[in-house]
Amino acid sequence: MGKRYRSLRKEIKMSLPGGQQIHWYGFRYPQKGQPACTDKAIIAGIEAKRGFGKLFWEEKDPDEILINPEAVPPDCEAAHLQAAARKLTSMGINVNPKFLATGEKGPEAPQLPAKTFIRTAKKKELQAVIDKFGWEIDKDQKVPDLRKAILAKIEESSE
Repeated sequence: MGKRYRSLRKEIKMSLPGGQQIHWYGFRYPQKGQPACTDKAIIAGIEAKRGFGKLFWEEKDPDEILINPEAVPPDCEAAHLQAAARKLTSMGINVNPKFLATGEKGPEAPQLPAKTFIRTAKKKELQAVIDKFGWEIDKDQKVPDLRKAILAKIEESSE
């Protein structure tokens, strides 16, 4: 499987062991539109350089970035933090590692819905949330009452 790399500098000519030289352009190696690098000598040479991890690093796919729900600050919602992390990754900026989920996954509890989603959701969406979490809430209430009840359950669950 090939690898892609990002850099802090827009254009670099990097010398590798063995006299080989690679060209970084547009903050990337290989450039946009080219296939990922599969040459083991080039990959080993880039990762052995002194600035690896700070001046240049392996590019990650934004869809692979997952936020750890326990690391989310109380004044932020996990969905917003997840979207921001994916945007930063697509821009080539590293995300703070303390927010990222580790590779080991245990039985994961379903993520509570964002409060902004609840405030803008329609009745069918609110009923689907109630079914998903199995809350004892009367689904035949009017939408404002459903919203208040769900928001109360979210506050109760997040304490």
